[in-house]
Amino acid sequence: MNSAHPDTGRPIIGTKIPEWSRLKHIVLTAAPIFAGLHTQSWDVALTENGPVLLEVNFGGDLNLAQLATGKGILDEAYSEHLREWGYRH
Repeated sequence: MNSAHPDTGRPIIGTKIPEWSRLKHIVLTAAPIFAGLHTQSWDVALTENGPVLLEVNFGGDLNLAQLATGKGILDEAYSEHLREWGYRH
């Protein structure tokens, strides 16, 4: 795992996302509008005026967690989520 961003050299570990509570509230408020998307990935811009939703995607780049941590996200909770919505492997 990289402890610093490869281009800027700025630290990754310990970086705080500004206005995290507000960002989370905005996404959780918008998510039910797209109830048909059972696995949502949101792109959010952090602006001087606060978080702004850019887009929602189905699924998203779930491989990024594996690239960042060396392990995937397919634990029992996520497997249950997939089964609940009819996905089979």
